[in-house]
Amino acid sequence: MKKTFMIYLLPAIVGVAGLAGCQLQGVSPTTKTNEDTSIYHETFVTSDQTVMTSVNNTTLTMVYNEDISLIFGAIGYDQSYAVHLYEDFNSSLLHGFDYTTVNAGGDVTFNWVDNNLNNVTLKTVTDTTINGKAMVKVNVKRPFTFVKTYADVQSALDEQQILLNRTADKVNFSSNIYFGSNFQNYTTSAKIVYKSQTVK
Repeated sequence: MKKTFMIYLLPAIVGVAGLAGCQLQGVSPTTKTNEDTSIYHETFVTSDQTVMTSVNNTTLTMVYNEDISLIFGAIGYDQSYAVHLYEDFNSSLLHGFDYTTVNAGGDVTFNWVDNNLNNVTLKTVTDTTINGKAMVKVNVKRPFTFVKTYADVQSALDEQQILLNRTADKVNFSSNIYFGSNFQNYTTSAKIVYKSQTVK
C-alpha cells in the first residue's frame, strides 16, 4: 500500500515542482516587462509652433496651428488600440483664453480637443525606415482658435502686442500608446512664435 501511494505521489510532486519552475521563469499576462514595452517607444519631431494673431474691432483672435510628428516602431503602432496626444498651454499666455476646435464629425468643440489620434482626421500616417527598422510617422496638423473680446479696440491691440513681444512661451506635449493599458508617457515641448496677421 505504501509503495502504491508513493507511486501516485511522486508524479504529483514532480508536477507541482514543474509548475513552480514555470511560475518563477514565466511572466504574468498582466505584467509588462521592458522587452514588452520597448516596441511601444515613441519619438517626437517638433519645430516652432506658430500662432497667428489678429484684431477685428474689439476681438482678438489667435490661431494656433499645431504641427507635430510622432514616430513609432511599426509593430507597436500596428498593435496599439489607440495613440493619445495631449497639449498643455500652461507655459504660455494662451492658457488664459478660451478656444475652439473642429472634431472628426465637423462639429465645433469648446475648450476641448480629442486626444485619441484615431479620431483625428487632420493627420497623415506614413511608413518609413530608420536605421534599418520599420517605423511609422504620424504628423498631426490642426488649428486651435483662441478668441477674446475686449471693452475697446485699443485694449485688444495692446493684448496682441503683449503676445507679439513674448519669446519664452511654449506648448508642452505628452503622448502614449494604449494597448490594453496605457504604456509609458513621453513628453516634449516646443517654442511658440506669435505673428501678426492683417484682417482683410
